[in-house]
Amino acid sequence: MSIIRTTCTRHCGNGCGLLVERRANGLHVKGDPEHPVTHGFVCAKTARFGERLFAPDRVTTPLIRGDGELREASWDEALTLAAERIQALCSCPERMLHIFYVASYGVLFRASPYLFGRLGAADTSGDYCLDAGIEASRLDFGTLDQPGFENLHAARHIVNWGRNMDAGAMICGRFVAEARRRGARVLAVSPGDKGFRAHAEHVVVIRPGTDRFLALAVLKLLAEQGVLPDLSGRFYGHGDFVNIMQAWSLDRLLEACGVSLEDAQRVAEAYGDGPTATLIGRGLQRYAHGGENVRCIDALALLTGNVGETGNGVYFSRGDIGHIDYSWHERPAPAPRRFPMHDLAGSLRAAERAGEPVELVWIEGTNTVTMSPNSRALAQALERPFVIAVEPFLNDTALVADLILPPALMWEWEDVTRCSVHDYVHHSAQVLDPPRGCLSNFEISRQVALRLDPPLDFPSSEQVLRRALDAPNLCTDLDDLRERTWLESRPRSLPWQGMRSAHADGLFRLPEALHSEPAAPEGYPLRLLSLGRKEYLLSQIPEDVQLDGPERAFVAPECFAVAGLDRSRPVFLATELGRLEVRLKDLPGLHPDAVLVGRGGWMKCGRGLNALIGPHEGDLAGQCAYYAQFCRLEN
Repeated sequence: MSIIRTTCTRHCGNGCGLLVERRANGLHVKGDPEHPVTHGFVCAKTARFGERLFAPDRVTTPLIRGDGELREASWDEALTLAAERIQALCSCPERMLHIFYVASYGVLFRASPYLFGRLGAADTSGDYCLDAGIEASRLDFGTLDQPGFENLHAARHIVNWGRNMDAGAMICGRFVAEARRRGARVLAVSPGDKGFRAHAEHVVVIRPGTDRFLALAVLKLLAEQGVLPDLSGRFYGHGDFVNIMQAWSLDRLLEACGVSLEDAQRVAEAYGDGPTATLIGRGLQRYAHGGENVRCIDALALLTGNVGETGNGVYFSRGDIGHIDYSWHERPAPAPRRFPMHDLAGSLRAAERAGEPVELVWIEGTNTVTMSPNSRALAQALERPFVIAVEPFLNDTALVADLILPPALMWEWEDVTRCSVHDYVHHSAQVLDPPRGCLSNFEISRQVALRLDPPLDFPSSEQVLRRALDAPNLCTDLDDLRERTWLESRPRSLPWQGMRSAHADGLFRLPEALHSEPAAPEGYPLRLLSLGRKEYLLSQIPEDVQLDGPERAFVAPECFAVAGLDRSRPVFLATELGRLEVRLKDLPGLHPDAVLVGRGGWMKCGRGLNALIGPHEGDLAGQCAYYAQFCRLEN
């Protein structure tokens, strides 16, 4: 079979161009060297994607639960059952809950939001991942924007606040590496995850969750040195922010973040010797005050004048740059009620106690039981409603489902997508046919819509794709994109030039408060950090891999909380919600207050870390504050 040029649509910002070849023993995947940004790169997660497509335990026929057991069913029976269950609730759509997450950035993947939005179903609020940081950026800058990563080539310094270039931000890492070759100095700020050491001249190890204190300590140092530019006229509430800074001494700020004066001075030197680029990672917003962490780092970059010019800028998320239109699936009216992602279990139970129970739940694009906080309680809360899961594997979510609809996966159907690293729009070509018993996510929702009475009007996939490319910053059509695979959008200007924000008054905003970090509760001295893996995306971990012993937990060799453990006996990670057996490993350089565990393991395999993480909500946008959880290690 010939090599097919396609792209990656998975939940990842890198947007890699790929060459995929079907072979007798599966797929051979490599990066496309002609892609103008990714230049032949392919990550470990996607290089082995053929293993997921051809996995022997993949669900390839619809399954219906009866008498506690799952049985195979035809698509006609399964889709009819789904439509009948939905039809019965069309007069009270608030009793249907649609749980959806972006497992794919493809335009067609948004089909079930289109369906349930037009039915008027309930949906979720908040976010697993980025929303606290996104809201912080909007508050400070007025909108979500950042320079292109190619702008890093002119940076004198790059300060990386927690963006892991080993496990996820690999294309960003390539731009950083090129900047280093041009002479840029890179400083990383991290609790000590080993993914930062190869990508920086120096790593500042910080107490987990306290980045905001270091940012303000650096501002105080620069103010004392008299090197801060006078930009007070470019900020709303500048005087109030100065009062906040004055209320905290330098010693108190450094004690709060656990950073030495020497390391804080290193950061100050970087920001005082611009142009300095600021990279904000994907973890520091997952604390109780995660939005405040991002806002204080924004303030550091803004008050030092390190935005709006070539070589500097704040990099967190790009937002909508107008080069692809996803709006086809947007709801025509607000949801009648919303269930917070950080506490789905509690909110489902509260609705039932109020006499307004959810009677049907449709779950798609997320293994929500595994990935949500308080996983065990969520699994129990989903026992009451009729649960439909669009799911290719028998994971924790599938185990609570009454109806499993197996979807086609990436490269088994055509789609169009964007990414968050560069300005190119991608065509994801179909490489192979899906298994006979699988339908695309788009077709699943369309077929359910057609079975309703009256049938719900549903556009064709061709209509959706063509509309998506009718975007203001793109000059192409679907036929052109199919032929060329990727196309660049119109060039954009550098954001925040002239130190002007997107707020109506043109002024930037600064944090209105600085909150102390919550103390560890008695008996649980360690901060639990559940990090992404280099090898697998979120919970897409093969079941046989998960059965190969307990999850690994990393601690600093000098960690005070493990001194009394007998490592020859089983070790357990415990929180107020329970405990989990782990394999304890030393990680030199890690902050001694932290324990690191990879995220995404399934409860059914004896892992399921999120079963131990409580329903903590962050300070902005309903963020799941996973890292607000404390724990202990015990025999």
